[in-house]
Amino acid sequence: MPLDDEFLAVAVRNGLLEQVVADQLGALSASSGISSAQAALNAGRLSHDQIDVIEALRSPLDQIPGYELLSLLGQGGMGVVYKARQLAFDRIVALKLVRSGSASSTAVARFENEIRTIGSFSHPHIVTAFDSGKHAGRLYLAMEYLDGQDAEVFIPKERFLPERIVWGMIRQVATGLAYAAERGVTHRDIKPANLLLVTPPSGYPLPEGVPFVKIADFGLALLQEDFDAQTRLTRENAAVGSPHYMSPEQIMGSQVGLKSDIYALGATAYHLLCGHPPYHGYTLTQIYSRKMLRDPAALRELRPGLSADSVSLVERMIHREETERPNDYATLLHRIDTIQQSTDPAGVSASIPQRSSATPGTSPDRYRHSLVAWSRRLMTISAIVVGLAAIAAGFWWSLPINPKLTGPRNWQATGWVRQCFDGASLNGWRTIRGAWVPGAKDEEGGFVLSGRGALGYPLAKPVNGGMMRLDGFRLSVLWQRQSAQIVELQFPEEPSARHGETRSMVFQATPDSIRWGRRMLPTGSLETVFAERFITLPADSVHELRVEFQGGEWLAYLDGQLFGSSPSGPLPSNEFRLVAEVDPGDAEGAAWFSDILLEELGPPI
Repeated sequence: MPLDDEFLAVAVRNGLLEQVVADQLGALSASSGISSAQAALNAGRLSHDQIDVIEALRSPLDQIPGYELLSLLGQGGMGVVYKARQLAFDRIVALKLVRSGSASSTAVARFENEIRTIGSFSHPHIVTAFDSGKHAGRLYLAMEYLDGQDAEVFIPKERFLPERIVWGMIRQVATGLAYAAERGVTHRDIKPANLLLVTPPSGYPLPEGVPFVKIADFGLALLQEDFDAQTRLTRENAAVGSPHYMSPEQIMGSQVGLKSDIYALGATAYHLLCGHPPYHGYTLTQIYSRKMLRDPAALRELRPGLSADSVSLVERMIHREETERPNDYATLLHRIDTIQQSTDPAGVSASIPQRSSATPGTSPDRYRHSLVAWSRRLMTISAIVVGLAAIAAGFWWSLPINPKLTGPRNWQATGWVRQCFDGASLNGWRTIRGAWVPGAKDEEGGFVLSGRGALGYPLAKPVNGGMMRLDGFRLSVLWQRQSAQIVELQFPEEPSARHGETRSMVFQATPDSIRWGRRMLPTGSLETVFAERFITLPADSVHELRVEFQGGEWLAYLDGQLFGSSPSGPLPSNEFRLVAEVDPGDAEGAAWFSDILLEELGPPI
């Protein structure tokens, strides 16, 4: 038997280890003479935080006076939630604690904010708080325990939810948010996972099939009366919330209010109606960028047959401009009631078309009606054609010149993000040569930066009235070659102290190749090539390029895949450049760039 059989049993019971893994760790513990906890830690099967949770559950009466821990319900960025018994009332509760060792001043401030906020609430659609306090340096909050599922789990996999059920759920959430807004509170993290579906109180009137909804986790709420730049609980320019559901103004770190919650509620309605959130299938940086410049895939295309009123209301709720969203919850509730009154009360079959491959645009794998997804399908078809031709000719892609790619490093986003292109102007850009036109539109109506020549943008952030170069960064950009013969993303390096010469790290794309390398001159062939592939690049195909500089190493990704890496050499200067070279006789030639997002990276803290 393992030395710490109880430790492993608790881990298995709470879903932290599978039984077969626990048996292996028990054998290792017995043979090596170390504890099961140490064996699990050494093997990378459990983290320190998970071990703390298990140890707490092994001493359930010794953690918070007056409570007995029963099981683990979940772990978040700053908290652990247990199912517990409040001994004084013999009542089952959800007990939330700030994890041992993670109680930073920011985490404590956020937790205390949650306690103050929901502790004053009494509303049927908001989770009730029973008790709060502090013990042994840990804050705790006892809330009602709800035995149910969240709305994200509730969404069916093979068919759509009826409109009347979706709006019945959204209406309940809107009443809870209206109650909070009247008390100066914005939730800031509305999403399906924070909407708990439970058995309604006895006698509570609900339409048939509509679940009873309670809003959970006001831990990210920001009290409007406390809004002040010096007392904000988030870092400067650091957004708090869930990206798919966050409003553009929240992503940008601006002051938020009830209209941000209305946006998130609209994004939640979008998810419930079509089976996935807006901007589904994109990377985090793409989500941030597209929310500023592009609309999500149209609901009417994802789910044909939706009522015009439903489509119109969701579009208004998730409008980029706050002024275009419903002004208040009274207006929103009136719109919802109008939709519900016009919906067949029993219309389940009429409102739940099957999500099958025979229904265009409704399969979960067919939701990417975006420019990137369309272009990647085109690129895949092109790659197949090129592949068949290559096999016939006896060759395929060339191998990377540097096959020992080291892969991603561990530098992390600091929270500073800059949308480099606003869709309408060249603000912040420096025209080096050529002609550049902001505000052109692609096939989907999204704004692109069209031009030829060279255009520069600072690799720096504003600090104390000046600009400070970024020690680490991630730059993401979508590009189309269009009529350009060469498209480049350049990163000039600081001049060499020995020779005074300036080189650039360069990503280069031509009609038949892509390269990552370094060169001396502003244009021309690369003198050093770190990675190279030969492939036909159609003029109208769209690609995502992401370049990271992480403390001495460059990493280049194309369409989400690591393409090349290289040592840094001299540090990059304070500017990156977009370059498009066209034939001398092509007066209208240009390349397209869009979704240009710059993030600061820093070493792990």
